[in-house]
Amino acid sequence: MNLILEYRQKNNLTQDDFAFDLNRAGLHCTKSDISRWERGLRIPNADARYVIADILKVSEYNLFCNILTNLDYRNYNKKAGKKENANTG
Repeated sequence: MNLILEYRQKNNLTQDDFAFDLNRAGLHCTKSDISRWERGLRIPNADARYVIADILKVSEYNLFCNILTNLDYRNYNKKAGKKENANTG
């Protein structure tokens, strides 16, 4: 299971609540960002992973490995491909 989703559920937090916690820790993020991370559609950037790992009390390495394990490669690559095509034209 995705560590971000697992943490949020174990602590009875909504995505809005978790976004508030992350914003309070200095990371600008939205409910949509969290949803994309949990569904494996996006990978949090390095700064975000550091803050998330600190809040979750896990190593950044374990968090990143978990994110990659749960990444929805088919949909992630589709979105990445659209971006690349838009930038080449």
